[in-house]
Amino acid sequence: MICNGLILFMFFRVERMYKNPTLRLLLFVAITDFLHAFTTLPYTIYLTAFCISLPINLNPHYVMFSSTPLTIQLKIKLTLTVAVAFQRALALFLPVFYRNLCSSSYATASLLLGISLGCIDLFLEFALSPIVESPNCGTIGCFVSDKFLYYWGTSNMVIGFLVIIFTFLILLKLRSIEIRSSVVVENQTNRFSQANRTSAGILITSLLFITIPSVGVGICEMIGYSIFRRVGPFYTVGLLCTGTCNGIVYVVLNKDMRRLVTSFFSPPSTKLFQSTVNK
Repeated sequence: MICNGLILFMFFRVERMYKNPTLRLLLFVAITDFLHAFTTLPYTIYLTAFCISLPINLNPHYVMFSSTPLTIQLKIKLTLTVAVAFQRALALFLPVFYRNLCSSSYATASLLLGISLGCIDLFLEFALSPIVESPNCGTIGCFVSDKFLYYWGTSNMVIGFLVIIFTFLILLKLRSIEIRSSVVVENQTNRFSQANRTSAGILITSLLFITIPSVGVGICEMIGYSIFRRVGPFYTVGLLCTGTCNGIVYVVLNKDMRRLVTSFFSPPSTKLFQSTVNK
């Protein structure tokens, strides 16, 4: 939450970053990660407080309603991850088409699609799942029906496969570019490489914490093996870890963000000295 909050603060503090359409998709990723970390606090605090000792007997009504941010955010996260991967794949494989693409409209459409899919998941969750107790289980996966788990796991698995395919192609292309490229001197090329590194870092963190687990859950549900009761609230942990890592990746790999963070936390005397030296 802190990392994404810092990114949002920097985005809205620096007008050129906020108005940059090419960064709009990454801005939406940071916003949704921050909102999820904030809105899921009642759910995570409740699980932490009442799952410490056995027997575990959670209130099904509270679990179902407090976990709604998790259900929506998981689909939004997967959708935005696919959008980031597809946009970067276009930039690498079809640069002419990418230049003609309206980045702002693309990012907005991706966010709206993710929200729509998340709302569909939420509707199906309550429509297919009777609210009943599930003793000795500390995750939302035990309180929903098998039909919803099958749909949820399968749909997330399909999106996860798309992320894996795009990420694999992007990493291969970046590797080939790195091998063939000479010394980079143009500022535009530097920015292009920086965008590639940032997107690749975000895709890899999402791959590790969200995509691969989603594919695993989908496969387990297809063969009739419920993993939630045995593993616990790994989706919640995965989303929180992804949000934190994405914030760190964006600050570490993005040169403009590093410069802004450094200048913001520098003492006023240091800033004055630097400006005097630059003159």
